[in-house]
Amino acid sequence: MDKWKVLILSSYYGFLRITDPINDYNLYMKKVNVKCRAMLQDILKSIMETNNIEEVYFLTSKTYAEPFVNGSVNAYRVRLYDAHRIEIRGSMGRDYYREAGNLFASIIDGQLYGKTKYVYLEEI
Repeated sequence: MDKWKVLILSSYYGFLRITDPINDYNLYMKKVNVKCRAMLQDILKSIMETNNIEEVYFLTSKTYAEPFVNGSVNAYRVRLYDAHRIEIRGSMGRDYYREAGNLFASIIDGQLYGKTKYVYLEEI
């Protein structure tokens, strides 16, 4: 786990380290300027090259993964499913983001948190 590189993609701030402070904001990825969204793929590719990263896993909604679809990076979006194999989404992605946090905590801590029982990696 010491080799993990964890970044946060903010629709307002762009890519952040987990220690970067932010202020409250109200901007959805769908509202971000098309030119800015298009730049995200090149920025991610540069981050990957600089840090010798071969694969990227997005714990995020489809909307946040869209700028990276059919791109030049080896990237996957993590889809989460409950015990009944129903995809976890929720209104405005709230259930997904809660469960993504639980999954991340489970990986770090070694304990199982949340409702996620199945994970599917969707190539983007």
